[in-house]
Amino acid sequence: MFCKKCGAEVLEGASFCLKCGAKLDNASKGSVNSDPFTSQNVGASNINSGSVSPSSSSDNKKGLIIAAFVILAAIVILLILL
Repeated sequence: MFCKKCGAEVLEGASFCLKCGAKLDNASKGSVNSDPFTSQNVGASNINSGSVSPSSSSDNKKGLIIAAFVILAAIVILLILL
C-alpha cells in the first residue's frame, strides 16, 4: 500500500504514514492506494505543497542548536577577553 498524500509505501494496517504523517483510513482504503504513480499521488501540487518532512524539521533543529552553541561560545570568548 502507498500513502495518497506523499506516495510513500506504508505497512498494511498502519494508521499513519511514517514519511509525511498523514492519517491513513484503512477501513475504507480511502487514504492509501496500491499504485504510487496515480494522478492523485504525482504532480506539482504534491511537490510544491510547502509541507516539511520530519527529517528536515529535525535538521532545522540541529542547525539552530549548533548556531546557539557557536553564539554562546563567542560570547564566552568575548567576556574572557574583556
